[in-house]
Amino acid sequence: MKVFMSEFEAHRIYGGLWIVVWHPAVSGRLARCHAIDGMIRTMMETGDAWFATMEEIAEHIAHCRADGTWTPRVEHLPYLTEPLPVEVMTPGR
Repeated sequence: MKVFMSEFEAHRIYGGLWIVVWHPAVSGRLARCHAIDGMIRTMMETGDAWFATMEEIAEHIAHCRADGTWTPRVEHLPYLTEPLPVEVMTPGR
């Protein structure tokens, strides 16, 4: 739990999105589940953490795009129009 709380505190300081996934090896035992419950309650008591469902996140993003407060970054990859030469695909050949 100390590692998760440290990560949470760092995100509070520096900002950003923190997505936590608790594998059943971490959360699948009663004592661990109880500890996670306490940790989440502590996080929520800070008043500045948002625990959201995927639907709530999607609605938030749609709202931000609609009002112009956020625009997604678009990466333009160099799509190839023909196969690469064999020399490029097999270095050292």
